[in-house]
Amino acid sequence: MNFIRAKQEDWKILLEWRNDEKTRNNSINTSIISEAEHKNWFFASLNNPNRIIYIVEENNQKIGTVRVDKQADETYISWTVAPEYRGKGYGKQMVKSW
Repeated sequence: MNFIRAKQEDWKILLEWRNDEKTRNNSINTSIISEAEHKNWFFASLNNPNRIIYIVEENNQKIGTVRVDKQADETYISWTVAPEYRGKGYGKQMVKSW
């Protein structure tokens, strides 16, 4: 499992994963995110020194994402497993590997 820092061109796949129904149902914000809203958030996030977004790959396939947010003395992680890779234990592996 490889953690690769997200690049500008990753915005589209992250939007697809974010707007997936199961992802939304497990998110704090369950609404569909517009392309413009997502791009604003994503490009600001890439420039935020307190946030790192990773694309997680297994066998050269993008299987999910991990976001790391640092706030004061705490670090928060959030993750999403790509819909086609759910139910295979990747979420647990991503959290344990981090």
